Amino acid sequence: MVDVGYPRTKESEESREYWRRSVKHFAVELSKFQGKKLSKSNLKKSLQKIGYAQSLYHKLSNFRKEKDLVIGGVDMFMVTGAFFFDKIDSWIEAVEKLIAECQKRKEKNISVAAKVSPRIVYTGSPPVFPNYKIPMLIESSDAVIVADETCSSNRMFNDMVAVDEWFVNDMLDSMSDKYLKACTCPIFTKNDDRIRRVIELVKSYSADGVVYQAFAGCTVYELEQRSVLAAMEREGIPILYLESDYSPSQGGQLSTRIEAFIESLKMKKRKQKKDQM
Repeated sequence: MVDVGYPRTKESEESREYWRRSVKHFAVELSKFQGKKLSKSNLKKSLQKIGYAQSLYHKLSNFRKEKDLVIGGVDMFMVTGAFFFDKIDSWIEAVEKLIAECQKRKEKNISVAAKVSPRIVYTGSPPVFPNYKIPMLIESSDAVIVADETCSSNRMFNDMVAVDEWFVNDMLDSMSDKYLKACTCPIFTKNDDRIRRVIELVKSYSADGVVYQAFAGCTVYELEQRSVLAAMEREGIPILYLESDYSPSQGGQLSTRIEAFIESLKMKKRKQKKDQM
């Protein structure tokens, strides 16, 4: 087993070089383990295929910026969750079909949510299949998740690998930079990028509020939530913080809090609409 150590910061050149060396070492050990040489053509093909998969995800996400939503948040978590388990070619084929279906829904003005349903940005601990307890509670309470900032969904599709030269070392360096510089995981000691990203999602997806969920024992998110809550308060963005676990328990308690938050967002939307009249 090869340990790929992630640096605590991403701003310094030292951290960047440390991470690049770790990725290259992992690539060498993986080649030895599989008995296959890491060739320029195979690595280029893989990077291009992943890049195409990312472009499909962004096309799918663009539907969520529309006023009438053709796909729900739980469905999107299922799509991104499948990315971990399915073969990449099968995933690409399925998402291409889903994009075509969403386009048809858009043309027919089919929406999965009511116009009054609050639009939510989901962040915090990653919802990983089959544990979609919190997203399901949110959408069963007459809200819809329009975007997320989690490592199991939106974040892993954010930025594509930008390659200058198609040589193995250059591609590995570019890939390393993508997974370090674009990463907004709260493991970093300084992570203003993540807060900026959440605020950007709220604005670009016309969200009404944020739900921040931390799994019990997920220390980095339990520690980070105060700074995120403070930032949202400064921006005037309503936010709900929830602590949960992987068990099916707490459903009633969590549902009550989520429903109260969503109702407060609905009241705010009604007031804004009334003030505009």
